[in-house]
Amino acid sequence: MVTVNYLMMLGVGTVLMLVLALVNHAAHAYLAMPDSWRTDVPGRMPEYPDGEYDSDGFWEFASLRNYMIHAGGGLLLVWGPGLWYWSSKEQALAAVCGYIGKVGLTPMFCM
Repeated sequence: MVTVNYLMMLGVGTVLMLVLALVNHAAHAYLAMPDSWRTDVPGRMPEYPDGEYDSDGFWEFASLRNYMIHAGGGLLLVWGPGLWYWSSKEQALAAVCGYIGKVGLTPMFCM
């Protein structure tokens, strides 16, 4: 039962991270500056070198590769620690459920 709850926790984390990646990808597509603007301003990150851009120099929203750039890091952030703590999944699940319980939520995987 602990394994099923742990996998449900990782599944919920995966869905949340994919939604967050979609929001991040949309924000990058619609709020990013074109390549013709100055990029040497301190605090601005350089554009992703492997991304696809439209004819105006904006980050292409309809590109699956651009979405995977955003989603890949998030999935590693969920599944990396998830697989790392697989041997002690009872303690990891208890820690996550204890933290979420402080907020006042009781997800299905904590029951």
